[in-house]
Amino acid sequence: MSFGANYLLETRKANVELEKTHAIETRQSLQTLSNHLVLLDLKLGNLVTTIELVPHYGSNSKLSVFAKKSIGHVAEQMGLIFADVQSPRIRTDVAGHVREILDALGPRLEQAQNDMKNIGGLAELYKTELKERMKKVQGEIDQTIRRTGL
Repeated sequence: MSFGANYLLETRKANVELEKTHAIETRQSLQTLSNHLVLLDLKLGNLVTTIELVPHYGSNSKLSVFAKKSIGHVAEQMGLIFADVQSPRIRTDVAGHVREILDALGPRLEQAQNDMKNIGGLAELYKTELKERMKKVQGEIDQTIRRTGL
């Protein structure tokens, strides 16, 4: 085999390996984002359920304390998701949809952190809008993972 043919074969092999590595890293980034979104949805769902129970048990109950802690957990999860969408491996449109969710959630979460009386607005936003939007974005991510070939 001549040098030129060997060089072309090795270059092609290297390119295939590079494409495989890129696909694996992209899938991992997308899966991490997907996992973080699932956890955000779970934490928001738990928070909403807790919020709905607090009036029955009083604002000084353990549920009220749990709700306050849950707000912090949601904020932490939002931070992880924000970091995830900074990855260049996340499609721009998917990252944009995730940022829209975070942008809608952020102010309501901050209001609830400042005054628990504002927590009803957060619950309402989640139930009427964010839950469905998160489900749609999750579908986009899952579809992108499937299309990212190895």
